[in-house]
Amino acid sequence: DLSVLPLKLIKGYGEKAVEIMDHPVLDLLRQPSTDIDEFLFREQITIDITLSGNCYILLLGGDKPISMVRLHPEEVRIVTDEKQGLIGYEHNSSGSVVMYPPDRIIHGKNAGYQKGPQALYGTGSIQPLARELDADLNSQKLVSEATQKGRPDVLLSPKEDGDIWNKEVRRQILDQYSGMQKAGGAMVLSGQVNVDLLQLSPRDMEFQASRTFARESISAVLGIPPSILGLPTANYALGRSQAVEYWSNQVKRGKRIALLFTRIARLWESDLHFEHDYSEVEALQSVRNDKLMRIEKHIFIGGVSPEVAYAYEGMEYPRAKQEAQDIGEEEDENVRIMKYLDV
Repeated sequence: DLSVLPLKLIKGYGEKAVEIMDHPVLDLLRQPSTDIDEFLFREQITIDITLSGNCYILLLGGDKPISMVRLHPEEVRIVTDEKQGLIGYEHNSSGSVVMYPPDRIIHGKNAGYQKGPQALYGTGSIQPLARELDADLNSQKLVSEATQKGRPDVLLSPKEDGDIWNKEVRRQILDQYSGMQKAGGAMVLSGQVNVDLLQLSPRDMEFQASRTFARESISAVLGIPPSILGLPTANYALGRSQAVEYWSNQVKRGKRIALLFTRIARLWESDLHFEHDYSEVEALQSVRNDKLMRIEKHIFIGGVSPEVAYAYEGMEYPRAKQEAQDIGEEEDENVRIMKYLDV
């Protein structure tokens, strides 16, 4: 979802902040390289940092990059030295190893709890979900293998201790059972027989509790409520609440992605930064409306100024844009300056 949101380039902060519509870093972001577009690049970076906890962007060109390439997190190793600290990033792809200096790599990461050199890596969602994902995959695999046979395997044995089946009898029983597996029907045996299931029953093979727990764990770790995953919710109000929760988590994730691209923008100018535009996100409009209602109460009941009320609620105070100066007036001003300087 973050990949489709507008990513605005802002110059300056506060009242002096101005959105920049034309800049080389915007051209770079719109077409990171010849074989990838902005949407796919931003989507891939978001997936990398969410799942693995790390994303790596290789900058190509001079001091001002002309191209960006995404490096797979599993193919990058951070190289450190006891005295110098971080000395580079080693990229190993299909046996081809290249060492890149730190100034050519933009490394984005999540917070982590490791120590030593491992602290340079972020923690992704896959790590805490490893056991749940393995259990879910193993459950699917076991069910798939069992359903290929049509029924669980069984052990047939004499019920009476004195009833001994010789090799020929066992072969005949096995042939009958194999034929029944292929063609169906019934198998007739003389005497009483014990039938022991060696695998799980069809009901046991549903693994409903295990798969539900895995699904809930994934939802909790990724910050994606059940309604966003397409699972049924109790009612409309709960679904709306979960949508707001989801986008609140996306805002936090978007802040990290915006800071990542800000580092690239500041290779041109130090006062540039990127921000995601959430104004078209319908789920967040209710949050904005609640803030505006509180701002109104601050102004009319609390007696505070609008600027203070907006700042208290964490919103930017809207200001009318100053109209551009008339071209004729600008030319007259230039003539006066030139006369003053005796040019």
